[in-house]
Amino acid sequence: MFNGEKTPFLFYEGETAFKNQINVTWDVKAGEVTFRNDGNFTAYNVILAHMIGDYMDATTLVAVGGSLASGEEKTVGLDEKSTEHLIKEDMLGLGFTEKEVDAFTQTWDNAFFFPSNIGFTNLIYRLPQYKYEEMLPATFSPQPDKIVRTMYVLVEVSEG
Repeated sequence: MFNGEKTPFLFYEGETAFKNQINVTWDVKAGEVTFRNDGNFTAYNVILAHMIGDYMDATTLVAVGGSLASGEEKTVGLDEKSTEHLIKEDMLGLGFTEKEVDAFTQTWDNAFFFPSNIGFTNLIYRLPQYKYEEMLPATFSPQPDKIVRTMYVLVEVSEG
């Protein structure tokens, strides 16, 4: 129950005092992106989405870095690819239901991968659950049978 309304799941949207510690540089001509994790946690499902052009002739390039351990640096390809399953598969693997994943992706896919009709570059990644719990602890009464929480970080980045 949330604010008097029965709901099977809950989303929280907002800004936090969290400081991004995933650094990213990219070279569109070389088709490469380098991610570096300067944080003290593993970042999961690290993605860079970079749109070139405008709404009349746009191309979204994507780099998928996967997991990035603390101190790890990884260089991956930047190219055109579907963004349809990038978040969905990650969330299903965590134990979210199809309905929860569909609601989340309907809410966030445009912000992550298509936020504007002009060029943009977004860094997206998932924090480990313990880091999320540190930042935004939650208590539930009565205690549900299962709690699955996750936080995706969205960072608008400037030219690499």
